[in-house]
Amino acid sequence: MILKNKLDISGQNLDAYSRIKYDVVIIGSGAGGGTLAYALATKGMRVLLVERGISIPKEDDNWTEKGALGNKYRTRKNPINHFYVGGATKLYGAALYRLRAQDFVSTSHSNGASPLWPISYDELEPYYCKAEQLYRVHGSLDEDPTEPFHSMPYPYNPISHEPFIQTIVDKLKQNGHKVSSIPRGIDVGPNRTCIFCSTCDGYACKVHGKMDTEVAAILPALQTGNLDLVSEAECLRLTTNSSGTKIIEADIRQRSQVFKVTGHSFVVSGGVKGSPQLLFKSKCSSHPNGLANSSGLVGRYLCGHNAQLLFCLNGLTKIPKLHQKTFALNEFYHGSATFPAALGVIQAAGQIPVWMGFNRLVQPLMRMLASRSLLVFFMNEVLPSYENRIFLEENGNLKTSFTPNNLESFYELRKIAINLFKNAGFPIVLSRKQPLLWHPVGTCRFGRDPQNSVLDQWCRTHDIDNLYVVDGSFLPSAGAVNTALTVMAQALRVGEHLLSK
Repeated sequence: MILKNKLDISGQNLDAYSRIKYDVVIIGSGAGGGTLAYALATKGMRVLLVERGISIPKEDDNWTEKGALGNKYRTRKNPINHFYVGGATKLYGAALYRLRAQDFVSTSHSNGASPLWPISYDELEPYYCKAEQLYRVHGSLDEDPTEPFHSMPYPYNPISHEPFIQTIVDKLKQNGHKVSSIPRGIDVGPNRTCIFCSTCDGYACKVHGKMDTEVAAILPALQTGNLDLVSEAECLRLTTNSSGTKIIEADIRQRSQVFKVTGHSFVVSGGVKGSPQLLFKSKCSSHPNGLANSSGLVGRYLCGHNAQLLFCLNGLTKIPKLHQKTFALNEFYHGSATFPAALGVIQAAGQIPVWMGFNRLVQPLMRMLASRSLLVFFMNEVLPSYENRIFLEENGNLKTSFTPNNLESFYELRKIAINLFKNAGFPIVLSRKQPLLWHPVGTCRFGRDPQNSVLDQWCRTHDIDNLYVVDGSFLPSAGAVNTALTVMAQALRVGEHLLSK
């Protein structure tokens, strides 16, 4: 499928794209690539956006288990990865936090330290404001003790809690805890599209009420006439000039047809796995270890969040269908009275059909458990480690080597979270002990030293003048809050940089 300009999806001739020299060619349409396309196209640049997956249609299965977690749209070639127009944001819970100011400096943890960033919070702050405007973020500056400086207020007031959730929030506050609203990118309110349903987190929105990147950025950019979007198309490789200093073209395959596109600048936005994979696959005589890999760090320093769910059991009574992802407790972000090192966040989850991720034999039990539980995430920072990485085997298969770290604070946060909800009226609170890697980042991290980073502070590769990487892989660390807004803000910052060149 080819989506060109105003969503005209009638058959387009792929050869037409090979005859255009674009200002910018972007590979990948998630939080980074899609937001960057908006930043450029709305300012008059001619942009080609290439997406490997489909545009998820508006249909009833958006709100059923069949469509939840992207299950309906998975194929043998796309078993887990978020290959959709809009990327992983199509299924996210739209929690759009700023990283805290301290996350941009070296921060001590019980098992190490997170690194100093090449830019400060103050440098990114204006672009956080712009991203919050673009993604229509609802939030409050008055509730969260870790909320960093804002030069502008949130565009919209925080989302009200459902009555069932309000009783839990009230109990937590009575117990002396600082409960805050989750900043959310949903189009809710009078004359808005969001209907405040229970099928948000983990689902594609049927009414486009969730501000995913397709809805907030790509569709408006298409209306400018400056953006061409090619979906169900894979970038096979990027080709450099003879000296290896510039990208001159990209090979794009759609079904059985391969065509070449050219541009002044190229941006890789394939995510923490897809971006390193494309750089590896594009190796040449000038870059024998992969593009932009003179440091040997492409694919290295995979990090993100240690995360797990609490099942706060409501006895035998089912939790009603409601929009429950509205509150969080961040008071332990920098530690507690008994644990001085950084801990993390405790955050309400949506009513995600988590049983879908379990073996079919235990799915009925997990469904029964989840339907009677308030689901709550808790997560802390995975520290960057050289040994944690994405790499290509000799046969070309993409592999991940990852060992969790910073577990002392993760287990401390788990203990705090369990006790907190028991004291709030849930006598049984269950959780797996082993963490999941959540919100992965870091495999093309940016920095000022070419020996210790893949990208500069504008996400341009140190090795190739017109090649950028704009997605979660640029982050050198993840803090402990959701990372999507930081990717969006940096995409707007990179867009301004490209417009000024």
